[in-house]
This record gives sequence, C-alpha cells and structure tokens, in this order.
Amino acid sequence: MLVTDSLLIQIHSIFSGFVTIRTNEQGDFLQRNRKKLKILIETITEQLVASYFKKGFVNVPTALLLINTRIQELTDRDDVSLFESLQSVLRHYEILADKSYIDHKPKLEPLFRKEIKILCMNIALHKEFVKNAHAANLRRLLNDC
Repeated sequence: MLVTDSLLIQIHSIFSGFVTIRTNEQGDFLQRNRKKLKILIETITEQLVASYFKKGFVNVPTALLLINTRIQELTDRDDVSLFESLQSVLRHYEILADKSYIDHKPKLEPLFRKEIKILCMNIALHKEFVKNAHAANLRRLLNDC
C-alpha cells in the first residue's frame, strides 16, 4: 500500500482544521500545528520510501538523496508526480523542523497552501486510491481549499 488509511485520515484532519478557521487565523493555526505537520511529512516520507524503494526508516536528508538518485527509475506518471511533489516539500523541510522561536508563518503558509497541498492531492489522486473512501474524502476537501 502506498500510504495507510490512517495517514489519509490524518492528512484530512489537518486540512479540515485549516479550512474551518477564519482566513485571518489560518497562519496561526499552521504555526500551532507545525510540529504535527512535521510529523505528517516525515510519516508520508517514511511510508512512500518504504513502499517504493524498500528501505526502512530514513531521515529526511537521506530520503531526499534517495529520491533524487532513484526518481528516474519510476515509469508511472502518478508515481513520478508523487515523488516530484515530495521532493519539493522536503526541500523546504527546515521550515517545519526549525526549533527557533520565530514566526514561521510567512514561510509556512505558502508551503502548506502549495507544496504540501500538491503532495497530498497527488497521494489522493494516485491510481492506487481510486476506490478508497478516505482518499475520495481528501480529494473533495483539497479541491475546496
């Protein structure tokens, strides 16, 4: 399996929380949930790397290196799109991992609205999830974001 149903539910939960917040408070929501987003991206990375490259847990820099060196082996367009979007998110991983006490909203909000949303949509649109109810719910929610 590409990613677990429980991960699809977690992705849905984060985006659902985001869209139900007033627009002027969405940046604060992301700032408060930055650690959850970090764990979510790490979990997505771990499950995709395990599923495609048969590797156990790898840290983000190692995963990015692995993806960069092996993406050309992928032949399916869904798979390529999925890993290109994962690469894009992982290139900005320091925004999620930074431990300094600064306002991350200026960088976090665009990352969430663009790269993370595209990654999550590519997961939900993947042919493996055509008949998956959780993926269908996620597709509908992301289309409304």
